[in-house]
Amino acid sequence: MPEVTFRYNPWPHQKAFFQALDEGQKRLILLWPRRHGKDLTAFNGLLRKALQRVGSYYHFFPTLKLGKKILWNGMDAEGVKYIDYVPPELIRSISHSDLKIELVNGSLIQVMSVENINKSAIGTNCLGAVFSEFAAYDTEESWNLVRPILAANDGFAIFAYTPRGHNHGYKLYEHGKREPEWFTSYYTSDQTFKHDGSPVVSQATIDADRRSGMPEELISQEYYCSFEGFMQGGFFSEQFEEAKLRDRFTRIPYDPYRPVDTVCDLGVGLNFAAWLFQVYDNKINIIEFYNSHTGSITDFARYVHGLPYTYGNHYAPWDANKPNEEAGIRRCDTAYQLGIPFIVLPKLAVEERINAGRLIFKYCYFDQEHCRDGLIHLQNYRRKWNERLQQYENRELHDKHSHGGSAFSYLGVACRDKVMHVPSLPRTAGMTFSPFKLGKTADVELPAQWSYR
Repeated sequence: MPEVTFRYNPWPHQKAFFQALDEGQKRLILLWPRRHGKDLTAFNGLLRKALQRVGSYYHFFPTLKLGKKILWNGMDAEGVKYIDYVPPELIRSISHSDLKIELVNGSLIQVMSVENINKSAIGTNCLGAVFSEFAAYDTEESWNLVRPILAANDGFAIFAYTPRGHNHGYKLYEHGKREPEWFTSYYTSDQTFKHDGSPVVSQATIDADRRSGMPEELISQEYYCSFEGFMQGGFFSEQFEEAKLRDRFTRIPYDPYRPVDTVCDLGVGLNFAAWLFQVYDNKINIIEFYNSHTGSITDFARYVHGLPYTYGNHYAPWDANKPNEEAGIRRCDTAYQLGIPFIVLPKLAVEERINAGRLIFKYCYFDQEHCRDGLIHLQNYRRKWNERLQQYENRELHDKHSHGGSAFSYLGVACRDKVMHVPSLPRTAGMTFSPFKLGKTADVELPAQWSYR
């Protein structure tokens, strides 16, 4: 084969990645700021390996539309298409409808979406995969589905993304840092430079974004790879950051002299989330978070009764009164038989329920260890994005974070009157007229069975 000239010339911060790839690293993370060449670098890494070993190689995106926009039709700063970085003499065929390139050695490189990964990728002889914008996926399910294939084929995986809070992208990066067989590359905008020594993204550009109204938290996330940055559309973003600043994520011991309450979201299908908490001294001490993918009230009851707690109230959303579709039995009745007498909360509009969660957030103290997964859900609980209108809708995005977040909003409904000094009804009533002594007045105490409770 005649000598082939490759267009791609990595910047200094990109070179270590190719060295790790050539040395046989199978798991590689590129945690780089926006506009720092993550996809172009990962794509050329995919091409490099596809030329060395014949097989199928996939470049995954959150949606196929995004993959087509970013990679297939995407261009670099000089107007060169990303796919034109593949030398034409190495291409046997190219399909713009399937977003697929067949190389002369028989390897296939294809842009794909994680939305239909069950149908498109499972069962194929995949030797390498790029997970672009991995932190923006709803879940890490795509990686869990592909990893057995890569393990069986001695394949590799590249994760290229910018942080999106403490979600699965954060957990993967923290895992990668601890594992010697993983390669992790983490940079901020003030650490990256082009060949001529100029910054990849200048401070002037960042300052211009700041002046145009880009939130400081989003700048920290997009340009400085901060996991503590701004979660766009998050229901509790401001409250979460305030709680962090005031050290309300800490160690919360269980008080054995006070009852523990629970509040849950029964979820849809196989999802069940619950918070366990104690309310006293005008505080809500949240001591545990429970999450189950079985959706079983029986499992929840077994878990609750297995803890050394004395319980007070068990709260459930309004749909606990709905009959089970299969058995026709109300879930609150099932729970009652299992020793969990639910107090069923009223059905509220989403915004009212979310607002209840916001109102009580400042009274909440979270046990950082036992609520770790729940805190990740709270930080990532957000509104649904309307692509057509280019705005967030006034409803939840239903993903793996929504059940933990929704359960917390019900905690707000259950507790807002307890901590916000809403006057309670009196246990006694004063009367200026006595039916027993005409012409005189007296204070009459209500009988015990009439007292407000």
